[in-house]
Amino acid sequence: MSILLPQFHGRCGMGRIADISERVLNHLIVWCGILLLAALFIQVVNRYLLALSWPFIQMLIPLCFVWLSMLGSAVAVRKKLHFDIDLISGRLRPKARRYYAMAIALSILLGGIITVWGGVGLIKLGFVKTDPSTGASMIYAYASVFMGGVLICLFALEKFWNHWVHPPDSQEKAET
Repeated sequence: MSILLPQFHGRCGMGRIADISERVLNHLIVWCGILLLAALFIQVVNRYLLALSWPFIQMLIPLCFVWLSMLGSAVAVRKKLHFDIDLISGRLRPKARRYYAMAIALSILLGGIITVWGGVGLIKLGFVKTDPSTGASMIYAYASVFMGGVLICLFALEKFWNHWVHPPDSQEKAET
């Protein structure tokens, strides 16, 4: 249990929730990646050496891939690994750089909200669609878009809040 709930040294609120979420997401991403690689290996061996195909694995591979993509996107937002044009921010004064960072966080939040909105529609569709090879509900794959959007919103809100609450001097010290 100590692996999932580390010491946060006085952090509380949104930062603590984001820290726990990122830690859980990192574990899920690793296991999802391992499952994806194992399923791909089994699929290749079965198809080319044994000349058979398992419908469950045909459903599992895209399921793992879409969850891996959405969870990875959320972690990328948290770690600032997303696409960001820094030609402008480097030329700004600290106070303007703070507002620029807040605008970036708000634009990422807007993207997350749009993703959540699209995910709601996909969830509704997932209740009626089934996988043709297994007959399993597509809700399991479609829910990843909604969940990824929610996590992107959480991490974008955290970034916005950190820039809102902390003055430019303390942000530069925290980033180094």
